[in-house]
Amino acid sequence: MKNKWYIPVAIFLLLVLMYFVRGIFDENVQYETLQEGAMEEMVSTKGILIKYETLYETGSNGTVEAKVPNGARVSKGMLLANVYNGTVDTEVMARLDRVNKKIETVKSSQEEGLSFSSDVAKLDSEIDTKVNDIIESAQKKNMAQVATLKISLSTLAERRAVVSGQESGAANTLEELEQTRDTLLGQVGTVQKELRANQSGIFVASTDGLESLITPYNMDALTPSAVDELEETERQNVVSGQNHPSVFACKIIDNFRYFIAMNVDPAKTLDLKQGDSVSLRFNELSTEVLSAEVYSVSAEENGRVTVICECNKYLESLLEKRTVSVDFIRHRYEGFRVSVSAIHTQDGTVGVFAKRDGVMRFLPINILYNTQDVAIVSSADETKPLKLYDEIIVKARKFEEGAFVN
Repeated sequence: MKNKWYIPVAIFLLLVLMYFVRGIFDENVQYETLQEGAMEEMVSTKGILIKYETLYETGSNGTVEAKVPNGARVSKGMLLANVYNGTVDTEVMARLDRVNKKIETVKSSQEEGLSFSSDVAKLDSEIDTKVNDIIESAQKKNMAQVATLKISLSTLAERRAVVSGQESGAANTLEELEQTRDTLLGQVGTVQKELRANQSGIFVASTDGLESLITPYNMDALTPSAVDELEETERQNVVSGQNHPSVFACKIIDNFRYFIAMNVDPAKTLDLKQGDSVSLRFNELSTEVLSAEVYSVSAEENGRVTVICECNKYLESLLEKRTVSVDFIRHRYEGFRVSVSAIHTQDGTVGVFAKRDGVMRFLPINILYNTQDVAIVSSADETKPLKLYDEIIVKARKFEEGAFVN
């Protein structure tokens, strides 16, 4: 029994050792994983699109059959519409349009060898593919493509019905469609004239009444109140209907260069001048950030200025609009995203502490942009670079180069 005195001594020494080991390793350390990120100096506002637009009018005599989907790209010389003599039943025109599109689809399918397929499984596979394509095009808001795909889907479905015996084999053959087309053309009459594109661009099958009110040639005079008036005019035209019902008017828009006029707080435009680079984002259409160049900044009017920016990047469905919601991004900063609480100064150098091989390592940084809570940073020392997924120390009992951490 007298030899057991060392047991409590050993326990005491073990506890002391544990205390010192605990002191070496900081158990109160909190981390965050280093991720790439971006922050923006931006303001959300409304804008007026200013475009190079060429109007086409047919007059009030005759009935028009549009040959190009709204929002489609057209080339010089392309047929935009046929104008027929007299007044034609709109339902007949609609049927003729559907039949013509089916004929185009069937011819295309024949070239691919699909319309002659007698394999139900293959047809089912093609139908599934078309459905997925329709969903994808709808998500991208490419409605012209959706319309075309729906016709193709209808043709495939009809072909499947024929193959499976649900319809007669003569239904919807190319010859029958062409006969139907000829019958409808007989009801419509002869083409009085063709409307063809004089230049390439984006076809829009309607007008908004602002084509002559605001152009790249008179936009220099825009003020905040003038932009407000244009937005209100466009809103009223949409509500009341701008065009005379008997006059078909369409336009072609140059898709290589356009402008957008926005009213913003002067504080967001300090030192902004012509030729400066900015960014724009049209959230209703896409999350893509478009590069733009400042064309002009107006004088201040009642606490606002009008900024006109020039773009040359095509964005699906954008040029069909006149008034749009837009994010005006003065600066965009990209780098690593860290909490402001993780930033420290050591010997006059700003940086963060990261866990490397179980110890703290001080990594110098450049602060690109910060808010009260978050900063976008980059490495300031190539020999001690930040690395994606680094464990950045946000909280610890002490911050010290080489200190052990759990």
